[in-house]
Amino acid sequence: MAAFLKSKLKSAREAISKKDWTAAQDAAKQVLSFEASNYNALVFLGLASLELGQHGDSEQAYQKAIALAPEQNLAWQGLCKFYERFEQWDKLKETLDGLTRLYQKQEDAQKCAETIQRRIQLERQHGTKSSLLTALSLVLPNSPFFPILSSLPEPDPQQAHSNAAHDVTVAVHNSLPIIEEMVEILEKQESDQVTKEVERRRMRLTSSGQSKEQLTNEVGRDIWASSQLPGLYEEIINHANTSDELRRLVEAKLLRYKYRYLQAIPSTPESVQLKADVRTEVDRMTKGVVLLGIPDELAWHLVIDAYNVEIPGKYDVQTLIRFKNIFPTSPLALVIQGYFRLIGFSEVTDEKKENVEETQEDEDDPLDSLLEGMSNLKTSIFAHRVLADLYLDREEYQDAINTAETGLNIVSQTEKDLGVVLPLVHQGFNLVLATALVHLYPPKHHTRALRLVSEVLDSDPLNSKALLGRAYIAQAASQWDVARNYFSRIQSVGEVALEAREGEAWAMIQLGEVQEGTDILREVIKAIDDDYLHLDIVRARIRWKLGKALWDSRPDDDSVVSISNEAYTWFISALKCCASFAPAFTSLGIYYSEMKEVARASKCFQKAFELDPNEVEAAKRLAENFIEEETWDLVEVIAKRVIEGEGGLTGRALGPDVGKGKQQVKTLWAWKALGVVEWNRSNWSAALQFFQVVVRHDPSDVDSWIQLGDANAKAGRHEAALKALRHAHEQKPDDWQCVYLIGDVQRQIGLYEEAIQNYRDVLGVRAKDSGALLALSETNFLLGQKEYSRGYFGRAESSFCEAIHWAVQMIHDATGFNRLAWKIIADALLNISRADVFADPVAVENAVRAIDSKTAAHAIPQAISELISISHGSSTSMDNIRVQRLAVAAYSYRLSLAPKDPHLRGAASFDLAVSLHHLTLSLPPSPISDKLLAQSKHYVKVALGHDSGVAIFWDALGKLNFCHNPRIAQHAFISALEIEPKNASIWANLGLLYLYHEEVQLAKEAFSRAQILDPDYVMSWLGHSLVADQSGNNLEAWALLEHGTSLPTSIPQADLDYAWRTFERIVENKNMAPTEALLTPFFTLERYLRQKPLDATALHLSALIAERIGKVEVACELLMRAIEILEEKYEQSEDPELERRYAVAHVNLGRLRLCNHDYQQCQEACETALSLIEPDSEETNHRVLRIHALLNSGLAHFFLQQYKSAIQQLEDASQESETMDYIRTDVDVLLSRVLWVMGGEANARNAETRLLKCIESDPQCIPAITSLAAIGMLNSDEGLVDAALSEIIDLPLDVRRELDPSHTVEDILLRHSLREGDVAGALVVAQKEVLANPTDIAARKQLATVLLEAGKFQAAQTLLSNFEAKKADPEVVRQTLFLEGIAKSRSQPQEAKAKMLEAIKTAPWNREAWLGLCYAQTL
Repeated sequence: MAAFLKSKLKSAREAISKKDWTAAQDAAKQVLSFEASNYNALVFLGLASLELGQHGDSEQAYQKAIALAPEQNLAWQGLCKFYERFEQWDKLKETLDGLTRLYQKQEDAQKCAETIQRRIQLERQHGTKSSLLTALSLVLPNSPFFPILSSLPEPDPQQAHSNAAHDVTVAVHNSLPIIEEMVEILEKQESDQVTKEVERRRMRLTSSGQSKEQLTNEVGRDIWASSQLPGLYEEIINHANTSDELRRLVEAKLLRYKYRYLQAIPSTPESVQLKADVRTEVDRMTKGVVLLGIPDELAWHLVIDAYNVEIPGKYDVQTLIRFKNIFPTSPLALVIQGYFRLIGFSEVTDEKKENVEETQEDEDDPLDSLLEGMSNLKTSIFAHRVLADLYLDREEYQDAINTAETGLNIVSQTEKDLGVVLPLVHQGFNLVLATALVHLYPPKHHTRALRLVSEVLDSDPLNSKALLGRAYIAQAASQWDVARNYFSRIQSVGEVALEAREGEAWAMIQLGEVQEGTDILREVIKAIDDDYLHLDIVRARIRWKLGKALWDSRPDDDSVVSISNEAYTWFISALKCCASFAPAFTSLGIYYSEMKEVARASKCFQKAFELDPNEVEAAKRLAENFIEEETWDLVEVIAKRVIEGEGGLTGRALGPDVGKGKQQVKTLWAWKALGVVEWNRSNWSAALQFFQVVVRHDPSDVDSWIQLGDANAKAGRHEAALKALRHAHEQKPDDWQCVYLIGDVQRQIGLYEEAIQNYRDVLGVRAKDSGALLALSETNFLLGQKEYSRGYFGRAESSFCEAIHWAVQMIHDATGFNRLAWKIIADALLNISRADVFADPVAVENAVRAIDSKTAAHAIPQAISELISISHGSSTSMDNIRVQRLAVAAYSYRLSLAPKDPHLRGAASFDLAVSLHHLTLSLPPSPISDKLLAQSKHYVKVALGHDSGVAIFWDALGKLNFCHNPRIAQHAFISALEIEPKNASIWANLGLLYLYHEEVQLAKEAFSRAQILDPDYVMSWLGHSLVADQSGNNLEAWALLEHGTSLPTSIPQADLDYAWRTFERIVENKNMAPTEALLTPFFTLERYLRQKPLDATALHLSALIAERIGKVEVACELLMRAIEILEEKYEQSEDPELERRYAVAHVNLGRLRLCNHDYQQCQEACETALSLIEPDSEETNHRVLRIHALLNSGLAHFFLQQYKSAIQQLEDASQESETMDYIRTDVDVLLSRVLWVMGGEANARNAETRLLKCIESDPQCIPAITSLAAIGMLNSDEGLVDAALSEIIDLPLDVRRELDPSHTVEDILLRHSLREGDVAGALVVAQKEVLANPTDIAARKQLATVLLEAGKFQAAQTLLSNFEAKKADPEVVRQTLFLEGIAKSRSQPQEAKAKMLEAIKTAPWNREAWLGLCYAQTL
């Protein structure tokens, strides 16, 4: 067997050498068939199958061989070849790793190196960066293969091509290139990973509140914590082959990597230790860099900014010098250089430097160097600390504040990033910030400064700067005891001590210890002059304080002159020390003012204010002089400079927080002055802002409250104006000016009644005040216009009379206002004359008689005076024509008073033209009215000649030429629109012109434009209604007209037209509910009649509408008024048309009297009507009137039981209607009913005969059919009932509805069924009625009644519960509630009682409701 196996293996090997793969495969399989675990056979089978393309068998054979003998190389090598051929790179990598481990065990360094090199090449060609890093790491010292690889000999460059492991051999003996390559890959990989993850997280909703930097820290923290880069950096740094240049570069990278990781670590309790450890590493590296003088700027910055010192002087100077020398062009080097020059530090310089350069450098401003370097040092603590101190020393306090605040933010961020605490640096910045806040616009920022100073003093009670700041805060608040205490606690020496002594002395002086204080000031002056080189301004300040103390403490005895002179001497001495010391000039100005040397004083004040705008006293005195001279520009300049000096205007004084909180404003007079300046310039918004500042800080300043209210009013902020003025009035109730302004604001916002009362109160104090009289007269006129527009015509008339009264009083008591007074008088008269009948004739007459009509009449032009006459006698009746003539006279007199100003004369001429036109419209057509119209046109043209740019003048010209000169009218309207293209009234007038002259499309476009401009303008809607009416669309016309009359402003003719159209629709459409549909027209007519009470047509129409809605008494009253008016007009003209209308009114009055059961007066009205109608007239209208009068009279006789007369008149009516088929049937039916009611067999037969004749002539005559059926029901004649109803019942439902809109047939059938006791039949009839018309209220109510008759209470209750009867008239509501009560009486007695009570509330007079309640009470 062994020999067989060997021979087959040999055969397989020979076949492989000959590339006879089939034979090799067969031989190997034969061996394996006897020995399945034969390693060589499996290897041969794998190779043969591979070459034969049997991939699965090949891989399986190799893997089985490896499993049998993993320490053998052949199977591993064959499998590598297999995977490489088929590019299965991942499996190839795993196989190469296994082969490498095998060579390691076999201690075959060369083969191991070759395999690793092959793996690295594979990763470079087909792998990822991560897998390449893994492959490269196999040759590093920490690799498990490094011990075997280190036994390789030194690489021979000449054998590089022949050595398959040359690259690995080189890497083993010099791993630096491999490490550098790994570092490059890792740096790129981590950067891309952080960027991608940050962008991905930014898309999350949960990251919406995080910045990009926060997300970067969060993502980077996880990556950097486990990164290999720090270790690789360390390997490069420690590598023997690393150059110094590369080492410095990698050290810098490592520092930045650690620093970035340190910034990313959060300052949480869990991360405190980690952050401390990383910070220790960073500190070690930075200190090493500084110690060795390595030029890594970041390390130096971190070391310098890490110093925890309070002042820049405590920074390590040598470190700063070294930094400056190593980085001479760095921005921080420029800052250090400026700092050294600032403190006068002289460093050792190179002897080769030229003296010229040193001199030039010394002459540079240190601030220039600092600012040049600061532009690139946004996060440097040292730079901000130095710059803040420099700004503070130069008293540039705002810049010092900004720099200190930025520095504090940087310190906080540094502490957070590095995990360190820098309390002294915090304290240093806080001291700078507090000191600057103390001296910037004191005491504006003292609240904030006090908090900062207190924090410093808590930690360092003897801090001199903090004590000085606290003392100055107390000094600004006039807390002199506190200030003295803090000044005395300062224990420093030198300049600070002298400043403290000066402050203490000044506090003592303010506390009244003048002698002691002045003595100390003298000592300080001597110390400054002798021992210490102080600034000139310090010397001047102390001398001025000494002089000021002496001046303020002058006694009232003879020594005052000597002390004043000594003070003067010190002021002069202060100016000698410093000629720009402003307070000394102010004090000198006060001194000269006391000495009455005004010119010198003014010059001193001007000089003081020029030098320092904070010299408030000098500024105030200058402003007072300029206010007296009304030089407002100079007042503005002074006030603004004063406010800016206090931190206003440029210090956001006009922002939303001005005057709020604890911020104090000392110079309120400056704010007030600015308010007055802006007020005089009519800049109301700015003025009210300034006055607001004043009243916030001084709520007791009444004048400022008044000015604030006035400015608010003029700016259109009326509510705020009233609030301010009322506040002023509460503080000063006797201020009439305040009351007047309140009234003025109320007038502007339409509170006319309140305004009138306030003006009356002013007149109670100042009886002849022209302004109050004018305002009172104007306000009464405006109130009248408002009342008139709302339909309160009587009130309006009273207000116009009041306006005339006060205008007349103004003429008598106030000069210079005659033109305005006559304008108000004329306007009021013209508005009063709009009424046909005055509501209070006595009041109108009194108002008119108070006018000096003779004076006005003399001013009427001759061309007009020839046409009208002004009656002056008391016997002349007062009517609207007379009032209109007086209005013309008043306008004429006003025109005579108008100055030569074209605008004023144009307006006066226009008013006269309007009054003439109104008078023309009130007069009947005649030559006089034509001439008046011509005069009206003339004066409109005169107005246009004076001022052609006024739209209403052109509009009036268009109206005056509307009918007879359409071209002129069109030109005038278009000219008006060119001036005011958005005036809806002019567009509507143009539309009416087009419509009148049959240009329908143009009219429609004009009305549409008017509607767009003002949807509430009535005339545009009326115009559209007229257009629709002309187009034959009556329904649309009515709807448009209805909307127009519902708007707030009314047009009388539109109200009348709407009422008539609605009444016409009700008459034509019998299915409409008259009560609901006619309520609005009734009230619209009521509004019309308040304006036109003498319009008989409107009165007649209103009576007919009142009749339809059940107001018979009101209808009678309205008709009686119409009859009186018609009778009066007929007596004047004897017009036949008026006679006809008079007869119609009496016929309608007779019918109303009949409805009201007033039969006697009904007969009288009908007799009057019959007496006016010719009996033999063939005119249809006359015959119809006669028929109606006979019917009404006949029925009246019948109800008076005058049966013979009744039958006679009804037969006369029947005879009169023989040839009038449309009315004859109704007359015969009515006569038949009367005959049957009168009783008697003959009358009954006569009635039946007449009814049968009616049915014979018209088989579908519903009144005759139902009357005959009713007679049959009453006589129990079923045949007669069936005969009467058979034809009508067989008709289609829609036809029957048209013939019987009031459902009389169904009512007859229902009553017949109930009379016969057939409740089921009645129920069927009622149900059919409801099904036919489900929305009919009467049908549903009738069905509910039948259901109750049938005992079906639940069904009736259900029907009524779904029935919205509350939208119907009160009687239907009452009936429905009554039925609901009956329906619920069995199941819900309490609710039934409630329904009955509700029915009683709806109609307390109805007996049925009370009976229902009694029934409910018994349940």
